[in-house]
Amino acid sequence: MINLLPPETAKQIHASRHNNLLLRYLIGLIIALGLIVFVYATTFILMKTTEQSSVSSSSENKQKIAQHKETEDRAKAYTSNLKIAKSLFDSELSHTTALNKIASALPNGTMIQSLDLSASTVGSPITLSVQAKTKADALAVKTSFEKAKIASNITISSLAEQNADAPATDGGESAQPTAYPVLISLNVTFDKSIFTTDKEETNG
Repeated sequence: MINLLPPETAKQIHASRHNNLLLRYLIGLIIALGLIVFVYATTFILMKTTEQSSVSSSSENKQKIAQHKETEDRAKAYTSNLKIAKSLFDSELSHTTALNKIASALPNGTMIQSLDLSASTVGSPITLSVQAKTKADALAVKTSFEKAKIASNITISSLAEQNADAPATDGGESAQPTAYPVLISLNVTFDKSIFTTDKEETNG
C-alpha cells in the first residue's frame, strides 16, 4: 500500500493515536484508583461501625455484669440473714423444747429453782435445783427423770427444808413458810436429745 500522506500529517496521526491510547490508560488507572479508594473507604467505615458496635456491646455487657454482681451480693446478704435468723430461731426452739421436756418430767408438787442449761453443758454433769412441797415430792424428782430418759447419772447431792429454822422478823414474828419448803439439788447429765422434739427424733 502506497502512503500518500505527507510525513508531517502521518506523524500527527500517529501521535494522536498514541495520545488516545495513553488517555485510555489514564482513564482506566483513575477508575481503578477510584475503585480502590471506594473499597478502602467502605472497609474503613465498616470497621469503624463494627468497633463502635463492639464498644457499645462491651459497655452494655459491663453494665449487665455490674447489675448481676449487685443482685448476687444482695442474694448472698439475704441468704446470710436467713441463716442467722434460722440459727436464732432453732436455738430458741431447742431451748423451749428442752424446758418443756424437763417441766413434763417433773412430778406434781415440784418446781425448778435453778438450772444452767446450754448446748455446751449437754453431756456434762450439772446441778439442778428443784423446790417441792414435801420431801416425798422432792425424792420423786429423781425417779421421774429416770423414767423420762432425758438425763443420766442422776444423783441427789442435797435435800433440805427451807424456813424450818427461819429467823424472826423485826416485828418478832417468824417468817412465813413457803409453799415449796423442800429444796433438793441433783447432779444430772442431760442427753442431747433434750433439744429435739419427739417428731425430729422419730425422723432421725
